[in-house]
Amino acid sequence: MRNVYTGKEMQEIDRYMIEEIGIPSASLMERAGSSLFEEILRVVPSPKRVGVLAGSGNNGGDGVLAARLFALRGVETRVYYLSNPMNLKNEAKRQYLIAEKCHVTFTNEIEDLKDCDVLIDGAFGTGLSRMVEGDAAAIIEKFNEFSGLRFGVDIPSGISSLDGHVMGTAVRCDYTVTFAYEKTGLLLYPGREYAGEIILRDVGIQKLDSVEKTGCRVLEDIDISAMLPRRFAGSNKGSYGHVLVVAGSYQMAGAAYFSAKAAYLCGAGLVKVLTDERNREIIQSKLPEALIDTYGSKLIEDNIKADLEWADVVLMGPGLGVGTLSEKIFDYIFDNVQVPLILDADGLNILSKNPMRLLKPHMGIVVTPHIAEMARLRKVSNSYVLEHMIPLAEEFSRDYQATVVLKNATCVTSVPYGNTYLNLTGNNGMSVGGSGDVLAGMIAGFMAQHVNSEVAAPLSVYLHGKAGDLAVRDTSVYSLRPDDILDYIPKVLL
Repeated sequence: MRNVYTGKEMQEIDRYMIEEIGIPSASLMERAGSSLFEEILRVVPSPKRVGVLAGSGNNGGDGVLAARLFALRGVETRVYYLSNPMNLKNEAKRQYLIAEKCHVTFTNEIEDLKDCDVLIDGAFGTGLSRMVEGDAAAIIEKFNEFSGLRFGVDIPSGISSLDGHVMGTAVRCDYTVTFAYEKTGLLLYPGREYAGEIILRDVGIQKLDSVEKTGCRVLEDIDISAMLPRRFAGSNKGSYGHVLVVAGSYQMAGAAYFSAKAAYLCGAGLVKVLTDERNREIIQSKLPEALIDTYGSKLIEDNIKADLEWADVVLMGPGLGVGTLSEKIFDYIFDNVQVPLILDADGLNILSKNPMRLLKPHMGIVVTPHIAEMARLRKVSNSYVLEHMIPLAEEFSRDYQATVVLKNATCVTSVPYGNTYLNLTGNNGMSVGGSGDVLAGMIAGFMAQHVNSEVAAPLSVYLHGKAGDLAVRDTSVYSLRPDDILDYIPKVLL
């Protein structure tokens, strides 16, 4: 598991290392600039010309330092500053003065970088807090037109380190060399797209206990085995929990099937599907191991009461619909459930009419909204959700004491007053109907085995994406379907 930080958090880490630990800022810049130089040489072993777009901050200093190292190897090197280099301060000024003595060429024309086969973006850093406009925006747009390979320093200029959104305009990098820790804005879209391939380099920043408690977390393969529920030799089907899947209105049987099968594939002992009676034959033929309970045109509360007493965890919402009967089912289950509850899809759409219902005491709730569903829950626009994914997930989690899985290309999972996770597995082939139903079923399957939501949610998101990544190798991003994700869950667990 690794940590990622915003620009503001990294500034505090840098301050601590310089002022409290005593590492000179010049040493940190030498390590950063040298690391940048080494990574560029790894990708382009024999560059002909290197061009640097430099700003007045530390990123500009890192880029100029790398330019100096190239110049000392005899590579023609050109630097264009966004502002007058005579106004530079501190380490950025020091690197300019050193580079001047090492045959680095400084130019006043951005076009002089046009024929460079390597381009270094050091215009703005993680501390950028204003929109990129005017001359600076025009220069970045011109820089993006050049054909050389673009290497970002720490983060592409113009990308918010907080949430990855484009602050007016931004450099499109082929590679981004980032230092010490990944920056949050590199992992959220569109920043993740602008960054290209992300290369993480150690620059001697110590991992501190006080620091490790902040920032977001990213799961890695090495973390997964310890998070999975234990299996016992002397167990039986009752040992691994009962999942009740309340899903699938008429002609929406697929949603119930995807969720129920995913729960089984993640180890649940028994899965029961509560669905429209017209879906019975489909579910029984597609998933004969599942138990079935159905409803007709009227709600039979005694049946649902028995189902709730049987269940160890309830998943409600995939394909449920939002009509009058669906609302009655939702209301009865929400008001009477005494076990953890996962709300997905139409469960969230019904909830959005009155999210304050989540304030009632509960045994644990997981919500799994996509962007539009979170927008409805919070009464904001989709674009607002996209630009505030982390704070929105964290606020919702705290406000309602619910674990939140906010689904997008990079999923954000927030635990109330606990960790926030960014997920880096998965691919755009998974942008297909039914993929979310599989994820919700996976969470339910793990929770049935007494894995709490704080673990089951980020674990499921990671494995769901991993299954999609394996599946896409044998299909394609155009052809991937939910059944493919299901097929690869066993392979991922294996």
